[in-house]
Amino acid sequence: MNYPHVSLFPGHIEVRATPEDFESPFERLRELQAWHSSSLDRIHPIWTRDDKVCLSVDWSRYGEDGTRYLSGNIIYIVTNVEGHWGIQFRARSEPRDRDGPPPEAAAAGQRPNLLTLVPEEIEEFARRHTTPLPPHLEELARFTLEEMEYGLMLSGPIEGGLLQFLAWATGAKRVLELGCFTGFSAQMLAAELPDDGEVITCEIDRETAEIARRYADEGPDGQKIEIRVGPALETLETLEGPFDLVFIDADKNPYIDYYEASLELLADKGIIAVDNVLLNGRVTNPESRSGQRMAAFNAHVAADPRVKQVLLPVRDGVMLIRRA
Repeated sequence: MNYPHVSLFPGHIEVRATPEDFESPFERLRELQAWHSSSLDRIHPIWTRDDKVCLSVDWSRYGEDGTRYLSGNIIYIVTNVEGHWGIQFRARSEPRDRDGPPPEAAAAGQRPNLLTLVPEEIEEFARRHTTPLPPHLEELARFTLEEMEYGLMLSGPIEGGLLQFLAWATGAKRVLELGCFTGFSAQMLAAELPDDGEVITCEIDRETAEIARRYADEGPDGQKIEIRVGPALETLETLEGPFDLVFIDADKNPYIDYYEASLELLADKGIIAVDNVLLNGRVTNPESRSGQRMAAFNAHVAADPRVKQVLLPVRDGVMLIRRA
């Protein structure tokens, strides 16, 4: 896997340090963590050989007002194979607090705390009193948080448990998910479906979809999960309803379009669950474009006479929607 702030060329390594270099690759991570720009503060070779270099890279992240609130360190081992440099190993230390509180440290099955909606001791109490994950999902959560560049997108046991309850309460047989990632929530949902049930989950990145497929096949419910690769809106055009449950957790920009298309496919007694609707709290004072878009989505649903909805302050906000 390549990492966007290290460019590898035949014969040399280029580490990019300007904020512009982070614009495209880190857009999804910025959406989740609410940071505006990054910097590489120190790049230090730990040891070098003709065919291999070990680098220590210190980094910082900044809010829109320039406040540095998070920093950390990444260790790279970069290897030259037949004249081409490639990353052999990457290890990221736990983020360090600088001018503000860092996200909650990631542990297996837990998603770092992007916004403290309730006191941390209450969050921990809730985790301890939520049904624990089975071993295969503990391993998937560990892999996602430790190995995936956007591991913060993991749903986690509390939100995953909520989705399972929705699938059970609705007696769902057909589930649609927009945003598969490594397939954690798809497997949580599939576990509550009957043997002939199905989860159709959409993922835009083929490599990530292959990871999700591998882990799904290693679990007990892989036969219920179908992964569609491609833009979610294009996939939606090919589907026929009804779906008993729809979970929207894909790219935030087209949320209104996802909602409208999903409502057309929803069963009469079905439920749409939408993730990240509080967007790190930016919806209450939407100065950023992402905050404005999410605030517009919430307003769009609230003004729709066809539905009823409730917005739950679970993790980064989950909105449940049903037909009126």
